[in-house]
Amino acid sequence: MDLNHTRWIEDQRVILGEPLALEMSPGWVYLLPFNGEINKIVNATATGLPNAIVDTLIVILGPGGESLVGDDDSGEYFGGLVSNYVLPADGTYHLAISHASGATEGEITVIITISSEQEVAEADAGTESGEVAEADAGTESGEVAEANNAESGIVTGELTIQDIQYGLCV
Repeated sequence: MDLNHTRWIEDQRVILGEPLALEMSPGWVYLLPFNGEINKIVNATATGLPNAIVDTLIVILGPGGESLVGDDDSGEYFGGLVSNYVLPADGTYHLAISHASGATEGEITVIITISSEQEVAEADAGTESGEVAEADAGTESGEVAEANNAESGIVTGELTIQDIQYGLCV
């Protein structure tokens, strides 16, 4: 078992709001890029399936590669969950996904969503998503979707499970 092995995601398109299935193995760390804008709200989950529980660990890395927020075990089935995190700047962020010391192998499902404070408030008030999109000042629905769908490339550098776990403590 190579605990310092990092599995890089190359040419993987993250579609915000859509589930992404990934296979987890001991020592693997996935980096999923996504574009974010200042004051937008991010929710991210990485959850193992009920029949193949993986103890996922997630960290959102900022545009400069710094650890911003992370979680281990707050989600369903020992999953990582980041809820209502407000992005501090515009740029390309990464969701780093690995495993903690529990179960380390199996299929996981990852979902990343981004919304504005207005969208969250209106959703809480029971409005429909179509009304929210129209109310979003100065944007057309296609612009938001295109801006938030990030194409990934190769992420350079070394990132280990220890780095991710350290990021949770920062």
